[in-house]
Amino acid sequence: DPAFGPTLTARSSAEKHEADAEAKYRQGENKVQDQAENAAAHALAKDLTGIHGARVQQLGKVDTQKSGTKDKNARERQRITETIAGIKDKTRADVEVILASMETEAGNIFEAGLKRAEQAYEDTFEEAKGGVGTWLTTWGSDWDKLIERSLGKARVQYMQQVDLAIDEVVNFITERLKAAKQRVAAGRKEVEDFVKGLDASVKQFGDEALQAVSEEFDTMGTDIDQRRDGLIT
Repeated sequence: DPAFGPTLTARSSAEKHEADAEAKYRQGENKVQDQAENAAAHALAKDLTGIHGARVQQLGKVDTQKSGTKDKNARERQRITETIAGIKDKTRADVEVILASMETEAGNIFEAGLKRAEQAYEDTFEEAKGGVGTWLTTWGSDWDKLIERSLGKARVQYMQQVDLAIDEVVNFITERLKAAKQRVAAGRKEVEDFVKGLDASVKQFGDEALQAVSEEFDTMGTDIDQRRDGLIT
């Protein structure tokens, strides 16, 4: 019907316009979506980069802290070990001085005692036998008995002086050995007190160093006994 011609044309035109509009809308929508996705991806990438950077930075701080703590512990361990070793070495040196002087002085004391014994022997003998005149007027032909008795008295005095010298040496050695052992005990206590005074965070280092030198302090005590036995024999 010719009357419907304009209407159909208008409807066809409207449908075409609608189709074109929808296509343009879809294109615009896709563009907007693409822009939104790109923006979101960019923002996400930026955030991930920031998170990663922050994590790396934090890990770096942790590593630095660990390294710093490790270095500090190493320095503390070295300081503690060297301090304890220094106390031990000073103790050993002092003990050696005591023992060396003991051996030298003990010999001097005994030598002096022997000289006194020899002098006592001579003096006693001379006093007991008297002069030549005493031999002739008092003993006559029995002078040999006088000499024998005089020698016997001299020997008694000699041995008495030797015994006194030995007692003097023994007393001196006993005193010096006691001083040496007291020095070992003092050195050990100095180490123990040092360890007790350490902070709890590093006390383990002190305990380890103390355990390492304990045997050496024991050896010092054994060395003292061996030096004593050497003098006796």
